[in-house]
Amino acid sequence: MTIVTRTAVAVPGITEQLKQIVRAADPNLPITRVSAMDAIVNQSLESPRFYGILFSVFTVPALALGGIGVYGLISSAVSQRTDEIGIRLALGATRGDIIRQEVGMGLKMTALGMGIGLLAAVGVSTLLSSLLFEASPFDLPVFAGTATMLAVIALLGIATPALRASRMDPLVAIRAD
Repeated sequence: MTIVTRTAVAVPGITEQLKQIVRAADPNLPITRVSAMDAIVNQSLESPRFYGILFSVFTVPALALGGIGVYGLISSAVSQRTDEIGIRLALGATRGDIIRQEVGMGLKMTALGMGIGLLAAVGVSTLLSSLLFEASPFDLPVFAGTATMLAVIALLGIATPALRASRMDPLVAIRAD
């Protein structure tokens, strides 16, 4: 049996009075625990709070690794086409043309990856929705912020080697292979 009382006095100060009142009503009732409602609520929230902290701790390294992976993949894809870029420059393409084409191609790859990632995120958040406390599994600001951050990283991964390749001497770019 649980008895709940509302009092302005702290639990340690009223514990003995509560025990006396219960003993006066029925001396055979055992009194096993007297605690404040705040302590009971905090205890019930320990597990969701722990999982929230755990997910938060692993989110930052996961985003960093994802960003490094996106940067490396796109940077490598642009760098592998250095000879192609050199040929285009030799045939009269301007540096702006090269940068526009590389950035456009990289953004298409990024958009495809972000679409697949968004679908995966929706699926995973649906599975993990039971672990969320006072949060929606489809939190638009979180999805938008993560997508924006990865898009900026991808844009840097595209633009850096594209700029480097567009500044190369066409002969050096062609002979690099």
